[in-house]
Amino acid sequence: MYTIAFFLKNQSSLKSIILKEIPTNVSYIILDNEINFIDNYSAIINNEKIFFDYLIFENMNLPKNMLFEKENKKAITNYFMQTNIENLFAIGEASNCEVSINEQLQRIFEYIINGD
Repeated sequence: MYTIAFFLKNQSSLKSIILKEIPTNVSYIILDNEINFIDNYSAIINNEKIFFDYLIFENMNLPKNMLFEKENKKAITNYFMQTNIENLFAIGEASNCEVSINEQLQRIFEYIINGD
C-alpha cells in the first residue's frame, strides 16, 4: 500500500474533491502550512516524523531543497502531473494544466496504481 501526502493551501476547496477521488486502497494524509519537510519522502508534524511515498501539492511553499522545475511560478509537469522529481506531483494552481482537478487527480492515481 502507498501513502500519499497532500500539501494544500489553507482552507483549500480541494480537500472534498480529494476525498471523493482517492482510491480505497491508498493511505493518505492531508498536510497544511504547519509542516516542516525533511526531504521528498518525510516531514515533521507536531514533533512527529511522518513518511510518505508520494507528495501531491497545490501549495507552492515547498522547501528550496525540493528542486522541481518551474515555469511562470508553476511546476512543470508531464501528463500524469508528475514533476521532474519522481514522487512529486503538482495540481491546481501549482501546475500549468488546464484540465479539471478531478481529471488531474485521476491521472495521478492512474500513474501511482498502474505505473507509467
